[in-house]
Amino acid sequence: MTQLTVSLYCGFCGATSEQNISMRKGWDTHIRAVDEEHAFCPKHSKIREFSEAQCPGCVGGWGDCPLWDAFAYRELKLTEQDFATLERGVCPKRVNGTIGITLTGGKTQIEQIDLRDGDAHKAGSALSKAIREYAKRYHK
Repeated sequence: MTQLTVSLYCGFCGATSEQNISMRKGWDTHIRAVDEEHAFCPKHSKIREFSEAQCPGCVGGWGDCPLWDAFAYRELKLTEQDFATLERGVCPKRVNGTIGITLTGGKTQIEQIDLRDGDAHKAGSALSKAIREYAKRYHK
């Protein structure tokens, strides 16, 4: 049976996990390895709840995310107000380009649709803490 190596890397602290899985008969991949660089390690797993509640309908992924961009590279670009917003469980950098268009009686109505769901304040607090720790660790 063909083996696939799955490597996970925590996007906040760099912790890693690797496992090999057996693929179903007849299945194969080009490289036989999958890397996920934006995983959540056990220490940061609470943040997943924030991403599930706040990220739907925003952007395509972390690479396009203005929040990720505001801390993950060379400098921390979040204000104390941004951190307070995060701690309430709300993303301060949300793009939310999701809209609905309705045509009724010859008139077009465009409305913004917010796909966020759930109470993410505990996860937002965990994310706020993780971002601050990330900045201390990786920014000079």
